[in-house]
Amino acid sequence: MLTLGVPGKSFYETTELLVRYLNDHLDSVKIQTVACSSIDDYQEKLRNGYFDLTVINGPQLLGAEHNGYRAVGQISDVSKAVILVHKDSGIHRFSDIRGQTISLTGKNSLTGTIMPLMFLYRQGIDVNGALRRIYAPSFEAAILNVYLGHSSMGAVWKPAWEVYLRQRPEIGSKVEARWETPPLVNAGILLRMSIDSTLGTKISRLFFQMNADEEGRRALQRLNISGFEPADSSSFRPMEAFLREYNAVIH
Repeated sequence: MLTLGVPGKSFYETTELLVRYLNDHLDSVKIQTVACSSIDDYQEKLRNGYFDLTVINGPQLLGAEHNGYRAVGQISDVSKAVILVHKDSGIHRFSDIRGQTISLTGKNSLTGTIMPLMFLYRQGIDVNGALRRIYAPSFEAAILNVYLGHSSMGAVWKPAWEVYLRQRPEIGSKVEARWETPPLVNAGILLRMSIDSTLGTKISRLFFQMNADEEGRRALQRLNISGFEPADSSSFRPMEAFLREYNAVIH
């Protein structure tokens, strides 16, 4: 049995068809999903090499080799984050942001913290002093913080927002996406280095061939992405440069 790590319950639901697709095409082994209690819990398990495979972005992806993983692929689409606002917050322009509270998803979350803060910084916002940050354990929790009025703003991975809005359409009565960040290279597929090379190659190919049959296409639709493609550690150098810039100006 192999484990696929995901950072929360909502990801368990969106990856259900992916895991079913992989298991239907694997003979010698089966994959089960481990849904972590929070993004911090997920990141700790990743650092400890708890999962056999996962799909991850951000600093954890770049440091994966030190934790016994290798990058074999990536999501084909570029990665974007959306900045959400409560419809009654009065936030319409960047000048309205000063003194507001934003709900983020962990200091090392690329699309839930790093990309949104860098976007706001580039718009002239003093994100180090003029914006109060609170951290939610998951993307859905960050969205709910805005919906319930615990924060006037939130930031999440764009596909996660779109999927959650389909699942909970009432959220749209109070929350809307105000801004979208520029694109960055998307999440990578990590496999534990100890996985047999033949099995690892087969799993990788299954990811890359998901568009070839109806079951795979349904799984991709549930994930709200177009597909996966081969990649290695060099594919994520643009992210590495982006993170260097971020760490130099935001604390």
